[in-house]
Amino acid sequence: MAALFIYSFRKRLNSWDKIGSTRAWFKIHMLLGILGPIFILFHSNFSLGSVNSNVAVFSMLLVALSGVFGRYIYGKIHYDLYGELANLKELKNKLNQEKEEVQLQFAQIPGVKEELFLFADNNSNLSFDLTNSALRFFTIRWKAHRAYLKSRSLLLANIDHNAPVYNWGHFVKKLKKKQLEKQIKGFLNQSIRIAEFNLYERLFSFWHMLHIPFVFILFLAVAMHIIAINRY
Repeated sequence: MAALFIYSFRKRLNSWDKIGSTRAWFKIHMLLGILGPIFILFHSNFSLGSVNSNVAVFSMLLVALSGVFGRYIYGKIHYDLYGELANLKELKNKLNQEKEEVQLQFAQIPGVKEELFLFADNNSNLSFDLTNSALRFFTIRWKAHRAYLKSRSLLLANIDHNAPVYNWGHFVKKLKKKQLEKQIKGFLNQSIRIAEFNLYERLFSFWHMLHIPFVFILFLAVAMHIIAINRY
């Protein structure tokens, strides 16, 4: 459990760069964050004891659960488990690229790009209100599904209408449907990512403010436990 602090020191002290990369110590930090609590539960024989040991155990479990929650949020605002932090500007640039593709692909299909752009404008804008961000978070996937069904319906109707005109066979129709449905899903998913990123970024900031005090509480509880064991 003490070795967990090495990652924190490595991340903040440039003089520690010789002991390994931050990325490597982050992996070790997560591994120790799982193994440490398991070893301590075995150490306590999965039972409660004195007041100071109980405080230490429950503090440890609180920190461990906090770490699991933080790991989940971390994955939502980074490109992968150990990747770099994403940022809103990059996500919006990617959405703009998706808009250009949609504009090109659905120029001849009335209603589809309008439906997709309306969804993006209503749901991917930055909200500084935490309540609105949370409300959007819990409703956006339902709205995205509704936008997908409407766009898909317009798409299929257009393909079926144009198939006899351009002599498209079954295989060509199926291929066009698959390609354009994929384009619709990609655009909606990018809009969703921006909306969720806004809330996850705030939650990660709040988590960090709480996780650090939890760690210090754990450190003090363990110190008191060790002193009490050796003194009494």
